[in-house]
Amino acid sequence: MPELVIGLVLGFVSKLLYDELKSPRVELVSVSREAFHIGPITQVPGGFDNDYNAYRLKVENHQKGFLDCAAENCVAWLLLDSAPEAYQLCWVGGASELTLNVGDMREVDTCARGIQTGVVVAPTEIGYSKSSLRKIGDGSRDLHGTIRITCKNGKKAEKRIAIRPVANCQLDISLA
Repeated sequence: MPELVIGLVLGFVSKLLYDELKSPRVELVSVSREAFHIGPITQVPGGFDNDYNAYRLKVENHQKGFLDCAAENCVAWLLLDSAPEAYQLCWVGGASELTLNVGDMREVDTCARGIQTGVVVAPTEIGYSKSSLRKIGDGSRDLHGTIRITCKNGKKAEKRIAIRPVANCQLDISLA
């Protein structure tokens, strides 16, 4: 009987150790310093701008010494301190979730600032389109929150984010 208990405990501990070693290592690497232009977006509701300076965030699934594993069903979230709920973001190309292979780096569309009004918007899980822009700030004050990447088979990766409106309808975005 003691051998059975020892065998069960060792089997359980071995499974936990294997799962930990096999899980992917996803990391938020950096945020773009230079904006890229999006627009014009026609028929934008609510008086939003048609042209925006947009920013992206780089995410990497690091290679490990052994037991590398793709990060499956990765989803990106923006959790602003001033918002009542988390906003799901999209991966570049408009995907709401994706598999991030070992050693790969992908980008997440994070936010954009209107060139005419300075309004700060975030894409939805389907990207930037006329019916899916979310106003997250008026461009007059800093926004603070957390960027989180979750995946089906690993631990979440998250960092604090600060979005600061600066001159010329640009944003200074930093991760901590």
